[in-house]
Amino acid sequence: MQDKQGLEKVWLEYLIVLNLEQFDVDVQRAMLTATKRSHELRPDAAQSLDAMKFCHHDMRKMFMVDGAAGPPHMVTGNKMRFGKVMDLLNFLFLWDEQERPGWGNKLYWVILQKTFEMLERRLGYRRADKWLDEFLHVVRLTHWVLPYPSNGALITSTKTSDR
Repeated sequence: MQDKQGLEKVWLEYLIVLNLEQFDVDVQRAMLTATKRSHELRPDAAQSLDAMKFCHHDMRKMFMVDGAAGPPHMVTGNKMRFGKVMDLLNFLFLWDEQERPGWGNKLYWVILQKTFEMLERRLGYRRADKWLDEFLHVVRLTHWVLPYPSNGALITSTKTSDR
């Protein structure tokens, strides 16, 4: 019995890693697409995207800000769409009635839904929901810098006066 529980734990952890890796790939692709429009990503940063971690340390010189290397834009202020981290995580990862035409078909989102549905079928809703909570907890621990999405784009471009 303990062997079965141990294997299940490893399997569930593997599913977390699998989903996180796909999220990273999709965000990296969105960053490359966004930089074609706004040219905020440093030209040499594209080569380091595969090894990048979503933390300030790894991203601090990845972008061009007024011609100098700088960190990604941080969203602050009282007009933020997401007042709490969990609101942002829920919008990025959970499925609901709200349409996301610009990115709702990203592989990470589809894979996460399918993973949840498979876990629900095999282990029941409560265990699947617990796994999803664990997944979101790991995202919070490992991704200190997250994309700021809108319904139309996984990465929302910043507003500047020269555009």
